[in-house]
Amino acid sequence: MGGVIDWLIPFILNYNRSEAAFVNNGTYIGFMCFMFANTVLMLVILHPSRVVRDDGNHCTNIKYSNVLTEAVEILKLF
Repeated sequence: MGGVIDWLIPFILNYNRSEAAFVNNGTYIGFMCFMFANTVLMLVILHPSRVVRDDGNHCTNIKYSNVLTEAVEILKLF
């Protein structure tokens, strides 16, 4: 999602320009503000072990497999 929004910032800021030009300073300021907001959001997200559902059950941690297993599983799809 960050990549999509980071692409939208220069598109919106430069939409009405009549000639091709480099991105302006507002683009970089927008990038920095968005990345700062993402950092703050990342720091306030609870760890899954601390999340409790309405019925009292705790959320479980998802165990991810390694890269080789994922690659084999993707190849099995084809």
